[in-house]
Amino acid sequence: MLTRGYLNPQSQRNSKRAEMIKKHSNKEFATVSQIEDVVAEWFVKNNYNICWTENDDPVIFNERSIIRQYPFLDRYCVDFACPKREIIVEVLGDWWHGWEFTCGRQKIEDLHSKVRNNIGLDEFRFKNILNAQWTLIKIWKHDIKNGNFVNILKQHFKD
Repeated sequence: MLTRGYLNPQSQRNSKRAEMIKKHSNKEFATVSQIEDVVAEWFVKNNYNICWTENDDPVIFNERSIIRQYPFLDRYCVDFACPKREIIVEVLGDWWHGWEFTCGRQKIEDLHSKVRNNIGLDEFRFKNILNAQWTLIKIWKHDIKNGNFVNILKQHFKD
């Protein structure tokens, strides 16, 4: 059965969010992955506003505002969200989120137990995001390495 994982208690999500806002203001990003930073850089280069909260600057909060570590459905913290467009971008490490299984190259029983658990949590979380009628964009680490993530984002962030 699915336990904890992305279903963290509200107090833990609030604590993580406060930590991320503080780190952002100090230009420290220790708990953000390098592959997330690549996606954030793409947004900045394409004139999107990166925020850690909707309250960062209400004047600039609009269709070009991307919120990092966005609390969603009061139970998830997604990597990036554009609330005005109802788009979520999740950045997935190939190993941690089971790319080899997802693309059919490996059986689920051959994966590490942590990866199997992550796949189950991801499936449950993604289903809830889609049921909420939001667009979900998955960016895999290999998409970042080969540069294909740009094409994936451009499909959804056309201006």
